Amino acid sequence: MIRTLSFVALCAILLFVACEKKSTDTATSTGRPDTQQNDPSHPVNQALIQQEQQFGNVEALTNTTQPADPPPDWPSGDYDVYAVTVIWGSLYNSDFTFDTVDWSGRLEVNRDAWVDVRATIDFENNQDYILPHDNPSFAAWVSFTSFDFDGITALIFLPRIANFTPTTLTFDTEPFTQEWSFGDLNDFMAYYPVGQGAGVVVRARRIWPSPCEEGLISGEWIKVDHIGNQGYLHGLWTDSFGEPEGYLSGTFWTNNDGTREFSGSVSGYVTDDVIAEFSGIWNYDDYRLCPAPWCGTGHGYFRGHFNYINGDEGGSLMGVFGDWGESLAMPMSGVWREHCPQLSDGIFQNAD
Repeated sequence: MIRTLSFVALCAILLFVACEKKSTDTATSTGRPDTQQNDPSHPVNQALIQQEQQFGNVEALTNTTQPADPPPDWPSGDYDVYAVTVIWGSLYNSDFTFDTVDWSGRLEVNRDAWVDVRATIDFENNQDYILPHDNPSFAAWVSFTSFDFDGITALIFLPRIANFTPTTLTFDTEPFTQEWSFGDLNDFMAYYPVGQGAGVVVRARRIWPSPCEEGLISGEWIKVDHIGNQGYLHGLWTDSFGEPEGYLSGTFWTNNDGTREFSGSVSGYVTDDVIAEFSGIWNYDDYRLCPAPWCGTGHGYFRGHFNYINGDEGGSLMGVFGDWGESLAMPMSGVWREHCPQLSDGIFQNAD
């Protein structure tokens, strides 16, 4: 997952570079987002949204109604859950500089909470890391950037208990500090310029409980050769808690016109009767086609639809696979969700 989210962030930045292609001389941030760059139509935000829709949201890959592995003495009960992604560093300066900036800091809630870091973004080995500690209300890290960027994605669990002061989230580093009210984070994005070409981009949203039946996909995406234009996939089809409901198997291929498709079926976990069929499209970030040395991570994605054999309405599925490297068998993970006509299903709205 770490490599997948790194690819998501990298795509966002590269797309933004392509759109902007100019250097920026911005003063140190005042803590207020640039008004244009606080707009969902701004290229950096559009790119981030597009990649999240393409690859699936990290919060959709987990059961978010309860913490999966809560800290000791964690209170029971209901929770409000937020997903927050923060990326910092040299985000779009076309004149790359190699000045090292220390972004070590913390993401903190001002009351009882659990800031559960689910993935780091582009952390370098032996340089950037999450700091262990015993207080679940904040996450801390060590991070240095020069011409690159780092980031984290976290799920934040807020127990529904009496609280007489506004609940806030603070991003605190030496170059930049900002506080937000959780009342503003239900659906939020912003870019904060910090110096020339550097900045902080934030994407936050509240995760609402879904009445839709949904679950997880895990397994392998297997190439028949190192070219990787065709192969097969297999794995487990589970509920949202990871309990097996069936086995999935299928094939993927590349058409003469270059489009890529996959199809297959889900059989029962106890019996081998087919319970659903699925099909869709897939693609990947091929390093062989990437002109720059820092792109082409080799991760792929798939998305499509499934239909139950018994005639019940089906739903959508999507996920990721990678690395696209020397190994023929690549780890695959994803999510499925039955159609809910009564909902605006943002995670799967682009499954076609």
